[in-house]
Amino acid sequence: MPQKIRLIQLTILAILLSLTLSLLLPILHTSGNQRVQSSPIPPSPLHQLYLPLLTSPARPLTSEMLIEQALARNEIDEETALIYKVFAEFGDLRLPESYRGDDSQVEDSNTLQEVVERFDNLSTQAHTTLQPFLLRPPTPGSWLEPTAVGLSQSTAAAIPQVAWGTVDTVSGKIKVWYQHRYVSDESKADDIALALDAIIWPDLIDDLEMKAPLSDLSYPDSGGDGRLDIYLVHIVNRGVTHPIDGCEQTPAYILINSDRPIGDATHEGIVQTMVHELMHASQFAYPVQKACSEYDWLAEATSKWAEDYVYPLANSEQPYLPPFLQSIDLPLEDASDIRRPYGAYLWPFYLTHPDANGLIPAIWSETVDGDSLEAIDRSIPGGFEQQWAEFTLLNWNRPPVTDYQTWDNLTRHVEGSAVRTIDVTLQGVGDKRQALELLGGVEHLAAEYFHLKFVDNEARTVAFYNGYTYKVAEQDVDLLRGLESGSLFGVQYTSEALSPEERKGAHVKALVKITGKDWRVEDWTEKPIAIFCRDKADERVEELVLIFSNSLFEPRDESSVRKPKGLAPTLWVSDIGCWQWEGTAQWDFHDIGPYWDATYTHSALVTWKLPSRTTMAMSPMINHSGGVYHAGFARFEAEGSVTKAVSGKVSPSCFAAPQQATVPILLNYGNNELLVNGFTTAGPLYRAYRGKIGAFVTEGAQFFHSCGYHTDYHQGTEFTPPEAPPFAVIPRGGNLIEDEFGTHGRDDFGTSRWQFTSLSER
Repeated sequence: MPQKIRLIQLTILAILLSLTLSLLLPILHTSGNQRVQSSPIPPSPLHQLYLPLLTSPARPLTSEMLIEQALARNEIDEETALIYKVFAEFGDLRLPESYRGDDSQVEDSNTLQEVVERFDNLSTQAHTTLQPFLLRPPTPGSWLEPTAVGLSQSTAAAIPQVAWGTVDTVSGKIKVWYQHRYVSDESKADDIALALDAIIWPDLIDDLEMKAPLSDLSYPDSGGDGRLDIYLVHIVNRGVTHPIDGCEQTPAYILINSDRPIGDATHEGIVQTMVHELMHASQFAYPVQKACSEYDWLAEATSKWAEDYVYPLANSEQPYLPPFLQSIDLPLEDASDIRRPYGAYLWPFYLTHPDANGLIPAIWSETVDGDSLEAIDRSIPGGFEQQWAEFTLLNWNRPPVTDYQTWDNLTRHVEGSAVRTIDVTLQGVGDKRQALELLGGVEHLAAEYFHLKFVDNEARTVAFYNGYTYKVAEQDVDLLRGLESGSLFGVQYTSEALSPEERKGAHVKALVKITGKDWRVEDWTEKPIAIFCRDKADERVEELVLIFSNSLFEPRDESSVRKPKGLAPTLWVSDIGCWQWEGTAQWDFHDIGPYWDATYTHSALVTWKLPSRTTMAMSPMINHSGGVYHAGFARFEAEGSVTKAVSGKVSPSCFAAPQQATVPILLNYGNNELLVNGFTTAGPLYRAYRGKIGAFVTEGAQFFHSCGYHTDYHQGTEFTPPEAPPFAVIPRGGNLIEDEFGTHGRDDFGTSRWQFTSLSER
């Protein structure tokens, strides 16, 4: 009991000291108009008391992010920022309160690596402050000793000295150090050693064939031998791997925060952190071509991946995904959020499934001859060009792409700024353009997503113009060339082919959901225009996900950003019917001449259908000339019958009693057709249609008169006005065509009238 009381007294003393010392703010000096905080060196009490007693409430930003923001605002200098990052990593109370963020999800950091790299260029004051953190915890003068962090001799004397014990792995490769003052740490050290022997080392080093951590025997502070040393301590981060000599081909030692559950095959804990840090120790054994910071994101991504590789059922890696999946519109290697590289483990996860784990050591072996992205590109089948678009597709991770769910019960998916959801609606107008703005283009190794939901049943005709791998423009298009003499223009969106260099790296994936059917995946990279008729059951698009990705990985500058060469990718939506039209057309004609006076009536009952060989989404609807693509007319063929009535004097001596005959309409594409244009945005052909019914009498359909009989094959009716242009306009609503007009010649006159309603397939 006295010993317990003594411990409580010491704890209270430490808290009081921490509160007092926290008031000793770093000295400020003025630089220009900015207040810049210089390198701080006030003393601190015991570090291990920081986490359980003085942790700040959860905040949206980590400590390192808060420090980086202050640096960007010139509130502190680079040296101070580095020192503050070390304080944050170790829970040192000299870190000002304003820089203490939410570090609950911080696995580790590369701060000590940065200290080692920059140490020779730091000030003497910074050397004094940081030197204890570069020593192993049991080494005299390390950050664990009270006097090393500024406490007076008398205060330090009242604090018990740290006593260490060790546990050796059976393999003889690793030594685990624990502190006797933490009663559960000896058993945790035993568990760690057992996991290293039985699972972690065999999986990562023996089977995966990552390099074994290098021996530190030749260094003066080696922990007594050349084995890898692991120290159980209480720090903010879950673990830290400390390189001894630079950051490449160097031995290292590991700090593990033991103030956590040990974990097991199905529960997150220390053993997963042990995997992560052993992976770092292995990575330090590899030579690299560039500055070590170039490979930091790759180190974190592959170390987090290793947690899943060794303990796939614990899913310790999955909580780190949001910062990555919420910013997939940034380059793969971007680390502006220090949590993002951990979530980038999804990239090696994708590469190694279902079974290609050997890629990870292969990538690290390539770092000797290239930067992080070059090493990856050389190691993976087909390089980024073949793999990146598929990766961005799988990141949707919702039907129909659910590979991640199959592989790892992973349900997280892309979200945030990279995904824009749009409800496609006409909002009371007849047609509408929806621009899919890429906001400055798609950066290298990034992607942007559009989720289009068709919520308006009046949106019948839909065309997507691919402005990412083609050049989209709005221009006059000759829609009739080749159909008849002359030409007639209308303003349309067009898609023009780009050169291979202009579209290099650009890919378009489409996820298409048709009402009542399963999703399907399509590659639209080579598709200039995609057309849907939502009146047609198998084209009634309900949702459309478009993924614009960029597989370029070098150079990492503006030249690698893929931007539209013309207009942004464009969705054109119209209310004009597109599947079938049904109704009637009638032609009344009175023919008067010197020797005749006859009345003819043609009444047609018609269903207009797209030819069986054509659908709205097929290429016959898309015209092109010289690499420029545009949407053409929808051509419908007539099915039905015509009733012809005749009466009166049909020749000088022949009279016809009133009579009629009903005959089927001939399926003659040239003479029976309805042309409907739902794709023109302006000009003479805007919302235009034209139709005619001819060749509707077959052999055997005869009309009798007083002189015998005759068979009429080719008379018919055209139900658009004769004035130029020979087209009528479909009114707002898009589902009704009706009108009439009269003709009057020298010795004849007549009237044509028609009414057709668009149908929707059920």
